This record gives sequence, C-alpha cells and structure tokens, in this order.
Amino acid sequence: MDFLKSIVSQVKQHDVGKKKRALEEAAGAPPAADASSAPAPKRKKYLSRGELERLAAQEAAAAAAAAAAAATAAASSSPSSPAVGSSKRSPSPTRSRGGGRSTPAPPAAADDPDASAVPEIPADEVVRRLRARGHPIRLFGESDAARIARLRTAEAELADETRHKGQRNEYAKQLARTEAGLALEILQRSGASGMGSDAASSSGAAASDPASDAAAAAAADDTASGPGTGATGATGGGVYKPEYDVTQLSGSLLATDPDKCFVLVYVYLRRMLDVWDLELAARPDRVKRGVAGKHEYTKFVQTKENLRPFFKLLKRKAVENDVMEKIADILKYVQQREYVMANDYYLRLSIGNAPWPIGVTMVGIHERSAREKIFSNQVAHVLNDETQRKWIQSIKRIMTFAQQKFPPDDHAKLVG
Repeated sequence: MDFLKSIVSQVKQHDVGKKKRALEEAAGAPPAADASSAPAPKRKKYLSRGELERLAAQEAAAAAAAAAAAATAAASSSPSSPAVGSSKRSPSPTRSRGGGRSTPAPPAAADDPDASAVPEIPADEVVRRLRARGHPIRLFGESDAARIARLRTAEAELADETRHKGQRNEYAKQLARTEAGLALEILQRSGASGMGSDAASSSGAAASDPASDAAAAAAADDTASGPGTGATGATGGGVYKPEYDVTQLSGSLLATDPDKCFVLVYVYLRRMLDVWDLELAARPDRVKRGVAGKHEYTKFVQTKENLRPFFKLLKRKAVENDVMEKIADILKYVQQREYVMANDYYLRLSIGNAPWPIGVTMVGIHERSAREKIFSNQVAHVLNDETQRKWIQSIKRIMTFAQQKFPPDDHAKLVG
C-alpha cells in the first residue's frame, strides 16, 4: 500500500508541475525550473585563497590606476614655469595640414619618475638622519626624491646589519682597544729608542723604571696597611686625606651619618681603583703583552668605566638606602679580609633572597601566608636595569682583586 501511495503522489506532483509551466508560458514569463528535476544551486559561504588573492590583485590594480590618473591630471593642470630666454621657450603648437591648430604637445615628464612614490620628509630631518649615519647630505645633481630614497636604503642596510649582528660584546671591543693601545705603546718606545744610541737603549732596558718602582712601593705600603686603607696615593688626589677613615664603613653608619657613609664608600672604591692601576703598571712588559695580562687590564678599564654612573649617584646621594647599606657592609668585610661574609652580602645585593612564588599564588580573597616576607630589601637589584647591573658587577671585580692582593691569614675565608 505504501508503495502505491508513493507512486500516486509522484504522478500528482508531476502533473502539477506541468500545469504550472503551461500557465507561465501562457503568461509570457520564463518557465521556472522544476524542483524535482534539478536541485537549486547552493549559495557559497566562503571564498578560496585563490579567489581572495585575485580580488586583492584587482583592488590593487584599480588603486594604482586611480593614483596614476590623479598624478597625470595634477601634472597637466599645474602651470608650467616661465621660460627664460628665447632658446628655452615652450614649443609652439603644431599646425595640421588643414590649416587649423592642433592640440599642444603634452608637457615633458619630470626628471625623477619615482618622485611621487617616495614619501615626503622635511629637508632638515633628511639632513639630520644622513649626518647621523655618516652619509653626505647631498650628492652632485641629486634631487630631493633621490636623496630620500638614498636615506631609506641606508636605513634598511643598517637595520639588516644590526639584526644579523645580534647582541654587542663590549668586553671583546674593550680587549681590542687594549691590544691597539699596547701596540701603539710599543711603537712609541721603539721610536724613542731609535733616536738614542744603542748603548743608552740597552742600559735603559736593563735599568728599572722609576714609575714602576714607585708603584711597587705604594702597593707594598697598601699591602702592609690593608686593602684600600693607605694614607697616600700616586693618583688618588683628595681621596687620601687623613679625615677619610674608611675603617668606619658599615651598614649602621648609614642610619647615623648618611652623608659620611656616601663619602667613605666613594673614597674606598677610588682608592681600590688606584691600587689596582698601580698593580697593573708595575708588571713587566712580557706580562702586559701576554694574554692574561691583556685580559686583566681590560677588566680594570671596564670596571672603571662602569663605576662612573655609581660615582655620580654617590655625589648626588641618590642611591637607595637598602642598596647603600649592603654595599657598606660589603666594603667593611673586604677591609677586614672576611671575603666569605662580603660575598654573602654581595649575593643578597645582586640576586636577593626573595621567595619566588611557584604555582597558584592567589586562590581566594586572602593573601598567601608568606606574602609578608617579601620586602624591598629582598629584591634582586642587579636586575633593575643594565647600568645598575654593570656597576654592581664592578664591585664584585673589586672584591676579587682585593682577595688576590690582600689574602687573609685563614684560607677558609677565601671565596672560590
């Protein structure tokens, strides 16, 4: 029965479709497609990548054509500059064979066809940026657009070099400057010895250098008195006054007399730099020219340069109290040759002892139980900025030099 019913319904549907098509043909309308014969086309919801690229290319071509048409219209509508002299007059319109005047010839194209493609930059800005990169501000016969294009090329090349170069190695650069300085010193000595006689040069080489002797004597005095506590210095100047008693340095001095604490820290670090400089100057030439000697001098020069921002902060008394307290304690233990304690305070200053939260720190409305243990004096100050990291590392180098120059009586107090 169901099969017969389905056949009857199909026949009826076919008859209804035939009647509709007959009525539409009689009315003059185009016949509608039969739903049973052909399914209706589905509407596309998405576009393929090729279709998107084709549409983007068409839009770009249309925009380029519009820009070219606008540039041509602007060039044709702009008035031409007045001609000077009879030889530079604009060409007269040509005559046609019929006697009438034809349209005038189109104006000549500009000398720089890519002038419209280069973005406009003020002239003073172009000059400043070219000078900053070491390029001439204008070449012979160069237009403004060509100069801007040259600036863009120079900036792109500099960006590529910087990207491929990566992080700069300041220590390697300073080592190269040290080697160049030693080579220059050798040339100067050879030139000075060539001006004298062979006997004088040989006797001068055999004799000891007075500056080296003075440096060795000053270093011996410092060794006898203690690290950085000498009363006189060859290059220190005012930091060797008797009223500067650096043995009073401690973290508690910052609370009682902060001005004196800032001054004593500055004085002690300057004295240690002077002792280090004298120690390097007293070395023989064969040690200076060796690999280890070059590296030692490079460390000294880099330490001296990195401590300059810290010295400026000390003069302005702009160092944080918690940082200053730890530095004073470090220098106090260095003077006492307690290098293990000094290294302990250095670790507190550099990386701190703040608890690092691991996992979920806040799961509700209440704080963690160890939250109150995180104070400002437990923060890793070496990670604040690059300049501060450098002068804190320089203090560590001074500690290492003091341990080598002034070793303790007990080897258990040595670090490393």
